[in-house]
Amino acid sequence: MELFARDRQKAFQALVGLYARPLYGYIRRMLVDHDDTDDVLQNTLIKAWENMGSLKQSAALPAWLYRIATHETMDFLSERARRQHVPLDGVDLADPQEIEQAVESDDTLGARTLAAIQSLPKVQQAVFTMKHFEGLKYREISQITGTSEGALKASYHIALEKIKAFLREKPSND
Repeated sequence: MELFARDRQKAFQALVGLYARPLYGYIRRMLVDHDDTDDVLQNTLIKAWENMGSLKQSAALPAWLYRIATHETMDFLSERARRQHVPLDGVDLADPQEIEQAVESDDTLGARTLAAIQSLPKVQQAVFTMKHFEGLKYREISQITGTSEGALKASYHIALEKIKAFLREKPSND
């Protein structure tokens, strides 16, 4: 924050250098589309730039940035009319790497897995993404969302159960 007080532009460039990639990954997992992700990331960084003076402690910076990214992503999803719903099954939800690989692959399983995650309510989708893909601890997610750790744990486990149910109910169209 001292750097920001001395040289706003240099501080912002440092912020972008450190956080643009992880924020992009976080947003992309919820939006999928590269162009949409770029737009939301740009809006996130613009809001961070405009409100940088309101941040009191540099230790709170990551949570603050993820909170902005979460709000921007939720706003984008609220405004977007279309939603993908693809049948799902066959993913071991106990294995984060399997989900990660399925989502990042171009195969049917990847598309179906991603659709399962996107079928969640927005808040559960954000909590699931932060916990499962970003590896954030409930304490960190609590700082980002302003929600209690207990509520976040419940939200994550409900999301996990909904994904499992969705996978069981919607067989593959092979």
